[in-house]
Amino acid sequence: MKLQHVLASAALISAALCGSVQAAQDRANIFYYSLNDSFVNQFSVQVRESAAAWDMKLAEYDAGDDLAKQLTQVQTALSQNRNPLIVNPVDALNGEAVLRNAKRAHVPVIFFNRKPSDKVMASYDDAWYVGTDPAQAGRYQAEILIDYLAAHPEADKNGNGQIEYVLIKGEATHQDTQQRTNTFIRTMMDAGVAGEPLYTGNADWSYTKALNMMKEVLFTHKINEIEAIICNNDSMALGVLNELQAHGYNSGDTSKFIPLIGIDALPQAIEAISRNQMVGTVLNDSRSLAEICIKIAKAYCEDKPVTEDLIGLPIENRQIEIPYVKYSM
Repeated sequence: MKLQHVLASAALISAALCGSVQAAQDRANIFYYSLNDSFVNQFSVQVRESAAAWDMKLAEYDAGDDLAKQLTQVQTALSQNRNPLIVNPVDALNGEAVLRNAKRAHVPVIFFNRKPSDKVMASYDDAWYVGTDPAQAGRYQAEILIDYLAAHPEADKNGNGQIEYVLIKGEATHQDTQQRTNTFIRTMMDAGVAGEPLYTGNADWSYTKALNMMKEVLFTHKINEIEAIICNNDSMALGVLNELQAHGYNSGDTSKFIPLIGIDALPQAIEAISRNQMVGTVLNDSRSLAEICIKIAKAYCEDKPVTEDLIGLPIENRQIEIPYVKYSM
């Protein structure tokens, strides 16, 4: 079994990390890029539950999608204690700055959902990443759509042998955006399913931006020209759904339905699928993500190794990938 040792500066960590040995409860600092993000908000609830289950106390910080604010929050926390950092960076570059500060203070840092580059991660032996394989999510989206098209050939409304689709993407600089999108397109091509993007745009994971983007799409394209809509996450898919329903689509009339697929398996998306308003989503397991982040922080607090037995998943270069799961109607 592969063993990832918790490497730290013993003189500092043993005395200061997570409080003194007499401390009643182990502690960690957790930093969210924005609690306005539905997935991150859901994660925040589950990480509190995991912390309670593992007898840990969390100090929580919301950056509100502000790079400078998050870095200030990290620096303030490090000036007050040497508890492990659990960080959802505002962007990858901000993650690099956070890592430098953590390394300087000899404090472990556990990134989730947004990963600094492999080069940056390799620069500090107490830097971890917990996330997913974004390419897998894109592949699963394509498989959900391919299965739907096989069962519903009428989805090719104009009968031209290809699917005209709208692609709503996350942040342009986010690795998940790029890999989810590229793998979706590649999987469709590999399966021999011809597709033509009518529109692509970046709505930055936002419900509101996706809703407004869909308004723009319907200003330039007739709604019956659109044969599928793929979104890089569920928040954007739900924004799109809102606009479709404003036009009488995806509300129960099977003659007015556009296959709509997201990622994250948010409760609202699961409900939409159960009501036949969306075709599917891909489960981004926020509960496992929360639990693994807490397990790593707890191991540091107790000066124990982080092992695959503890985590329940493979560990490679202090990086842990949580598998996605397909969910469809």
